[in-house]
Amino acid sequence: MQKNTKRRIQRTYQTFDKHSVYQILAALHDLASRSGLCEDWLGTVIEPLLQANPLLAYGIATPKKYGEMPREVLIDAHW
Repeated sequence: MQKNTKRRIQRTYQTFDKHSVYQILAALHDLASRSGLCEDWLGTVIEPLLQANPLLAYGIATPKKYGEMPREVLIDAHW
């Protein structure tokens, strides 16, 4: 993915780590936009799902190994 595309997506939606699932979703969003299949795939399909599931959103955007996820993320997800 081009750096300017990555910056634009991070500015518009959310930040994400290298090698994350969200980076793949961002690449698919870019492909869908450029090909004319869907103008705002991340905004209309993916982001509503992630906003409804904050723990999933954190895991997809910033993957961690077992035991490395911040405690406050886990506690907030259960309430």
